[in-house]
Amino acid sequence: MNILLVENDFYLSELVTEVLTEGNFFVQAVSNGLNILQLVEKRKYDLIILSVMLPELNGIDLCCQIRSQGYNMPILFWSSQDFPEFRQAGLQAGADDYLLKPCKINTLLRCIDRLLYRRPVKVKSKTQKNLYRLEQKYLQVA
Repeated sequence: MNILLVENDFYLSELVTEVLTEGNFFVQAVSNGLNILQLVEKRKYDLIILSVMLPELNGIDLCCQIRSQGYNMPILFWSSQDFPEFRQAGLQAGADDYLLKPCKINTLLRCIDRLLYRRPVKVKSKTQKNLYRLEQKYLQVA
């Protein structure tokens, strides 16, 4: 499965890419929205994980443009913008779900599973320390 991760926080992007790669996904991570339309035209992605706040082009406008080009695969907004108007705008733009940061990595994985209609993603034990670092810095730890 191919996932396009659009996240402007380099550290978060690297850690999520590592976790998803361990879950047997191919992840292409980019940090801004400018080249996304070209990427979506050239490559088939099974899922796009999209941040709302991006440099150059915000995620909501980007989602609208992607959908207007006929892209029908799942789009997940993963954002720290905890305002109802952002959530509503993201879903109206064509996103399939809107997940708030911070969250547990397992919550993100379950959401990805649900959107891809897959069985649960298993993370190999060698990435457990990175999961902990990720949750300490960006996600809630229970």
